[in-house]
Amino acid sequence: FKIRQLEEEDSMGLTVQDFKDILNVGIQLTVEKDDNKLLNTIVEKGMQITNCDASTLYLYEDDVLKFRIMRTLSQNVCRGVDGEPITDIPPVPFKEENVCAYTAIHRRVVNISDVYDSDEFDFSGPKRYDAMTGFRTQSMLVIPIENTTGELIGVLQMINAQDENGTVIPFDPQFEIIIRSLGSLAAVELSNIQYVQEIKEQLHSFVEAMATAIDERTPYNGSHTRNVAKYATVLAKKIDEKAKAGECGEVFDEDRLERLQLAALLHDIGRWKQYEDGTPHEEASALLAPGILSESGFDDSESKVILDAIRSHRDASVKERKDLSGLLYRADKLSRACFACAAEKECNWKDDKKNRSLVI
Repeated sequence: FKIRQLEEEDSMGLTVQDFKDILNVGIQLTVEKDDNKLLNTIVEKGMQITNCDASTLYLYEDDVLKFRIMRTLSQNVCRGVDGEPITDIPPVPFKEENVCAYTAIHRRVVNISDVYDSDEFDFSGPKRYDAMTGFRTQSMLVIPIENTTGELIGVLQMINAQDENGTVIPFDPQFEIIIRSLGSLAAVELSNIQYVQEIKEQLHSFVEAMATAIDERTPYNGSHTRNVAKYATVLAKKIDEKAKAGECGEVFDEDRLERLQLAALLHDIGRWKQYEDGTPHEEASALLAPGILSESGFDDSESKVILDAIRSHRDASVKERKDLSGLLYRADKLSRACFACAAEKECNWKDDKKNRSLVI
């Protein structure tokens, strides 16, 4: 009875299925960990919920609103969806006569039935665009996007709501709180993603500094760890190129490449234990790394892959593999510039361990 009553309630306009769809969008926003996909989701789903023809997402940076994503279905306009910057359109200055800036400054929703009948804001920009393209900007819903701390992330501008026949109509006020709520949810997740990224950047800086300090304990080993990371990256990108050409089954996307680089930076952090008490440094490194990985937000499965690579970077049985372990092993060997080392003649390594050439 309650479900039937909700579906038939004219004042609401939304059915149970509509609410389910909106909830599903909210779930998508909370689980998405890619900032570009997150921004695309809020634009795409916002357009679907309001059944509008066009939308522009602005991000607040350097005291202006920069164009981030632009979509117009009727004109096949789709820009910024792959993360490419929109640089040919100047950002919106923070002046109240601009409707998007007004929304951002006052954190208020603006709902306009027809911009051509409104004298509240300066709509010369949309009107020039209409004159150049043949588009007709009419109804507009402009919503601030801010996180739970009140930090402004950007502005979402929805244009030309449509009825079931495709006729442009004003935006129903009931969508104001729905889209604003979804925008806030996206803002929180975007802030979380940026926070995690900042933590990871700090982690890389810390680990690199620590690895450099360990490397420099010997005069002939000063750049070893950084070189291992560089060679590992080169190998991974080469494998990824082969994968795209259908020549290899392994793929190194951005996340997997990050794990490989981190494994390279951490692979020798236990070397001091080897100097101190003879513990094999690959084992010591694998024992020291989990705490660093855990504090940096890596889950157990991600950490295991990194630790396995660290633990096996001296194990010749993995050298033909094209996963993290195999690439780290090969990068570690490639980094040994024995062919250019001043101490090569005094070195007590066996000849089969010495790298006398550079072959990728």
